[in-house]
Amino acid sequence: MSTKEQALWMLDASEVRAGQTWRHTKTGRRYTVIATGVDEATLVPVVVYAGADGVVWVRALEVFVGNSDEGKARFYIDDDADHATAPFQKTSWRPSDMSEVRA
Repeated sequence: MSTKEQALWMLDASEVRAGQTWRHTKTGRRYTVIATGVDEATLVPVVVYAGADGVVWVRALEVFVGNSDEGKARFYIDDDADHATAPFQKTSWRPSDMSEVRA
């Protein structure tokens, strides 16, 4: 099996699917999975997800479904569908605000 096929198999075998809401164990924040995919350069399976603030994150699948430093699951599926996070929700932060960060 090629590295690409292994990555695709790992994604398919995982519980992570677009549209699901997951909760971060440490912070309790909810995140919506936007997509799963394969990093083009490394062929590592990844999860693309967004929080309520509209920030989009990309994390290796293995890390997303893995354990934190404390040995607990980093994320878990949030069965409370009424609180799904809307990706790309309007926020007060904008990329133009980066000039303030650099100062």
